[in-house]
Amino acid sequence: MLSIHEIYTNYGIPEHLQMHMLRVASCSKLIVDNWTGVPIRVNEMYRVLLLHDMGNIVKIPVDEVQDPIFQSIRAKYYSAFESDDHKVSQAIAVELGLSEYELDMMNRKIFINNEDVLACDSYEVKIGAYCDQRVAPDGVMSLLGRLNEAKERYKDKPGSSMNNPKTDLLIDCAARIEEQIMQYTSISPADINDGSVVQYIDFFRGYHI
Repeated sequence: MLSIHEIYTNYGIPEHLQMHMLRVASCSKLIVDNWTGVPIRVNEMYRVLLLHDMGNIVKIPVDEVQDPIFQSIRAKYYSAFESDDHKVSQAIAVELGLSEYELDMMNRKIFINNEDVLACDSYEVKIGAYCDQRVAPDGVMSLLGRLNEAKERYKDKPGSSMNNPKTDLLIDCAARIEEQIMQYTSISPADINDGSVVQYIDFFRGYHI
C-alpha cells in the first residue's frame, strides 16, 4: 500500500491538482464527521475522491510543468487516451487497485450525471458529487458560486458539461442534492469552507491505498 502523498509523487501530480483532490476528500470527511443519516462506505468514497481527477494531467499543457516524472507520465497516458481525462483517471484507478464498486462510483459522480445522482439511493455518490462541485481550482466555494464560476469559465467551450443545453438543469439538480445531504448533517453548507476542511489535508496526504 502507498500513501496518497507517495502516489501523487509517483505520478508527478502538480501541487494545484493534488490540492483539489485533497480538498474534495476533506469536504467529504467533514460531512461524514457530522453525518446523522444512513451508514456510508467511507473508505471507498475517500479512495475515489482522492483519485478522481488524476487524469487531469493530460489536460495540462505539456510545457506548463517541467517535472520529468510529470512529463513522462503525461506522455504515457496521452498516447493512450489523448485528452480524455476521465478515461485516464479510470485507468490509473484500475492500476491502483480500486474495486468495481469504486470505479462505478467514480463514473457516476460526475457533474453531467447530476440528474441520476439526484435520483439515486447512494449517499456515497451524492456526497462525492457534491464535494467535487464545491471545490474550485483555488479552493472551496459555495455550491452555486462554484458552478456559476465554472459556467462562466467554459462559456466559450461548446460541448463542455458546463456549456450544453442541460447545464442549468444540472446546476438545479446540484442544489437539490445539497438539500438531500444537508438534511442528514449537523452542519450547514456555509460550514464547509477552506478553513474548516484544512484540518483534514494532512490526514489524507498520509491516507493509504
